[in-house]
Amino acid sequence: MTYSFQGQDSFFHRASAFAVLLLAWSLPVSLFGMQAGIVLLGILILVKIFMQGSSFSLSSSLNRPILFWLLAVVLSLLLAPKPPTSFMTATSFWVVIAYFGVFFLLPDKATLRKAVLGVIFFGSVVALFGVFQSATGKFPFVEFIHSSTPNVLKPAPKIHGWFGAVGL
Repeated sequence: MTYSFQGQDSFFHRASAFAVLLLAWSLPVSLFGMQAGIVLLGILILVKIFMQGSSFSLSSSLNRPILFWLLAVVLSLLLAPKPPTSFMTATSFWVVIAYFGVFFLLPDKATLRKAVLGVIFFGSVVALFGVFQSATGKFPFVEFIHSSTPNVLKPAPKIHGWFGAVGL
């Protein structure tokens, strides 16, 4: 799939790259950042559909499997003990928006490379942070993030000298 970003589309190119990178770099670190990236991707898809009209197509080889998966998710949510609560807490829909956003709006290979390297980097930082927490029992900067939380983690059950890591 090739894209043409010229003239007025240069803003769209930058916005698409920003949304993809925000989503990718937030995945290991921040739920809010990930959701903001997905919402921005959804908005950009709607803008692209509006700008291109009937010439824009959301077709891919994964559409049919995604449709069946979404039907299974909706059926599962409808059969849940508390369907309204289940619908409000379902995260499966975020994944679908993310897929379509990245598939149809990824502007170029350079952005893809930055996104992948960012996921690897931030994922590694978060993993090392978890190892640090497990070994020391400390949650650095917790006073800044959650002011009412103590800076001491609970010991890991049945593993003397190690602590339960909570991540970010």
